[in-house]
Amino acid sequence: MKRFISIMMCIAVLMFLCTSYSAATVYRYGDYTLGVVSGAGDYAFSIRAYDGEDKVVSVPRDYGGFPIVRIDGYAFATNTNVREVTLSGQITSIGDGAFAQCVNLAKIVIPGSVTQIGNHVFRGCDQIVIYATADSYAIAYAKEHEISYVCMSAETYLLGDADGDGSVTAIDATFVLRYLIKLSVPNVEIVERNGDIDGEGLDITDATYIQRYVVLVETPYEIGKTVVIYNE
Repeated sequence: MKRFISIMMCIAVLMFLCTSYSAATVYRYGDYTLGVVSGAGDYAFSIRAYDGEDKVVSVPRDYGGFPIVRIDGYAFATNTNVREVTLSGQITSIGDGAFAQCVNLAKIVIPGSVTQIGNHVFRGCDQIVIYATADSYAIAYAKEHEISYVCMSAETYLLGDADGDGSVTAIDATFVLRYLIKLSVPNVEIVERNGDIDGEGLDITDATYIQRYVVLVETPYEIGKTVVIYNE
């Protein structure tokens, strides 16, 4: 009897651990289901599924400050609402059939960071046009699979470089603070774009993140790293 009870307790513990592990590795973020990417070095996430109804979708750069680096297989498949998708510059791969049977999907912007695209990714997407830079993997993929494409130009800047001088210093935090209290800054557009660390618009948090970066305190964002903007 004691042996039976011990066995049952072991089974119960194993079931609990399996359930806990599963729950801990799947996350909800708005209309997205995210998974943890194993073997990615630093903590990173993938898009496992999208179940939203938006026509225009911009895949988020990060979750909790950690990058979203992959679109998993069939993540958007059969979504008949989406018509335009823009992938962030954090994405490096797109899984098999990721957008299969997304029949009103007509435009996808794929950044140069993507170096792997799976099989049958756009099966059933008869209107699809891939937008990417001329020398990118995505354009080569489009040519190989006879998919319509548009070559785009790319503009780069440093995240946190609010004054646009090519480096991130304490002055950049000052520019953000000046903007927030409505004092003049040389170029408002550059401050608004480069200084927006978390992608939620300029606020005191952005200035704080820049200050932390300058004094070598860790932040969850890639301050000082190059961000790419694509233009048609």
